[in-house]
Amino acid sequence: MLYQLSYVPNKGTIPQNIFANKGRFSCYKRTGLPRISPADAADIAYDLARLPIATDLLPDTEIRSRIQQLALYHNLSYYDASYLELSHRTGFSLKTFDQALLKATKI
Repeated sequence: MLYQLSYVPNKGTIPQNIFANKGRFSCYKRTGLPRISPADAADIAYDLARLPIATDLLPDTEIRSRIQQLALYHNLSYYDASYLELSHRTGFSLKTFDQALLKATKI
């Protein structure tokens, strides 16, 4: 199970179940007594490690260079160009309401 830590008045911080993408570090924020035990934190980390999360093997410098080129070519922010670069590299479609980014996906 995945947990998010929430503050409850007069009870302190307690774990609550959450969906997987709520953040890897939420389980580590409150490991003091009596909030969540180190064993529970280890269980949460184990569960997170079992998720099918892939990492990118391309060097960061190559990815950043591609993002910069796309940002300049399409007149996008670096942030928006990073989504465009990821879409190009993975072949996933990019869904957005941003008109400049939408236009860049069609070129």
